[in-house]
Amino acid sequence: MNNEVFELVRRSVSNHSITKDDRMLEQLRITCEKDIPPMRFLFRIFGKPCFPRGELVAITGKAKSGKTLFNSILMASCVRENVLHVQRPLEGENNIGQNPPIKCLWYDTEQSEQSTQDILKHRILRMIENEEDLSECFDIFNVRTLQYQERLRLFEMAVHKFRPDLVMLDGIRDLLADINDAIMAQEIIERLMKLAQETDCCLVCVLHQNKGAEDRNLRGWIGTELMNKAFEVYSCEKVKPENIFVVEQTHTRKYDLGDMMFFRMDAETKCTGKREILLF
Repeated sequence: MNNEVFELVRRSVSNHSITKDDRMLEQLRITCEKDIPPMRFLFRIFGKPCFPRGELVAITGKAKSGKTLFNSILMASCVRENVLHVQRPLEGENNIGQNPPIKCLWYDTEQSEQSTQDILKHRILRMIENEEDLSECFDIFNVRTLQYQERLRLFEMAVHKFRPDLVMLDGIRDLLADINDAIMAQEIIERLMKLAQETDCCLVCVLHQNKGAEDRNLRGWIGTELMNKAFEVYSCEKVKPENIFVVEQTHTRKYDLGDMMFFRMDAETKCTGKREILLF
């Protein structure tokens, strides 16, 4: 057997000995030469890219600390190019001079239907000032009355069906029976990570902090898992008696905002029936 024939036989035997796991490992291998698309971010805050596609982001805080208010600003930013310090960057060189709206799915597990609708009509709509944009850019669902198994199943179905760019899961705690179930917490976080990657969305998970005044850790085992896997974490706080809301980026894997956001509901505007968000 000459050398050429021997080499052909050797390669054939080697190829047949490669297992499915071997092929999977090679697909997962990272090298400097591997062609990997760059990260794409939905927003900029203080000029820094944030809220990346394909990743989980956590928004946390005590009860009534402004989490939903901050979410409303982000949702309004899906239509408006600037809301306070939140900006929507252009995607791609061909979009010069144009910044098309992005799609948003809000999945409310906590509030009543009346509260969800009130926020939609009297907060988000008044920030974007165009009701047509709501129907074109937003898919909003209230699932508080469902069992947790149904909430998770329908949530995954909705994200695959409507293909939003930004997903507001408010809140993640209501997708499982026991907030301290370590196995279920890990399973849900892994399913959400896969969902974000498959649909190329930024999946924002809202979760309360522990109740202690000085304890800012995310609540339960699901909070531990979310903290470990989230690309960014934002903490909301309400400062009394001034009624000022503070949003701070407490953790990030890439771009540190460096500053905190301060805002409040303007009392005078509120009394006239028109509600606006003002930077304080």
